[in-house]
Amino acid sequence: MPTTYEIEPSNKSSIYTIEEWNITTSTGSDVILLYTQCWDYGTFEITVDEDKIDKLITSTPIIINDHGGCINTLEMGWYYEHKIKNVDKYTDDEIKEINRLIYTDIEESGDNDTDYDEECVDTGILENNGWTLEDTIYEVYDGVEIIGNALTI
Repeated sequence: MPTTYEIEPSNKSSIYTIEEWNITTSTGSDVILLYTQCWDYGTFEITVDEDKIDKLITSTPIIINDHGGCINTLEMGWYYEHKIKNVDKYTDDEIKEINRLIYTDIEESGDNDTDYDEECVDTGILENNGWTLEDTIYEVYDGVEIIGNALTI
């Protein structure tokens, strides 16, 4: 029977959120940018069968989304990394356009700015440049602990 559990990571800094940002380039290519943050603390609710919870809490990673997950709290997060999914399929010109759409605030600097810092991604710039946030995956590594009462559904 499915039961809902409140859980938290066993270790600090073991929560990762992977945001999937999408855009279509001027050449019609669909692009997915994976933007990852790491979090020190957080709590979640997941729904699993009672006979599977013991195995699940020691597995790594736990994909919260795969278990009817709900995020209760996330605290003290920071930028971890970003990457363009399937980057090898794009031409050099498409890569230039993609980089401009990731790193340059087109509203402030115009279409031709190529002076940008590839180490930093600002999600506000992504939104301003037409990227849309399609999905967020929540992963917890190194196990979790049950902290709340189980609720039978």
